Amino acid sequence: MTDRLHLLYVVALLAETPDEKVSIGQVGTIVEELTDDMYEVEFADAKGRTLTTCAVEAKYLLKLWHELATQPFSNHYNKDHPILHQLLILLLPILHNA
Repeated sequence: MTDRLHLLYVVALLAETPDEKVSIGQVGTIVEELTDDMYEVEFADAKGRTLTTCAVEAKYLLKLWHELATQPFSNHYNKDHPILHQLLILLLPILHNA
């Protein structure tokens, strides 16, 4: 990734995790940096109750933003990540016209 993930970043899951209770799009929080590309992520429900905590590779996480980014969005994602690339192809025209 061009912008390394860090502790307490809010992220979205980009891939299914068959052994866990979460699916694509689930929002979580990084609670531990295990290695340079592996993070412990806590997924919670809308009331803040933990659903599960699991290790997730960085390539399967998308950092979520609560404010406007100061740099172009394209600077914040890995262009070689096929899932994210396809998502951006679908979303960028919509966001551009908003």
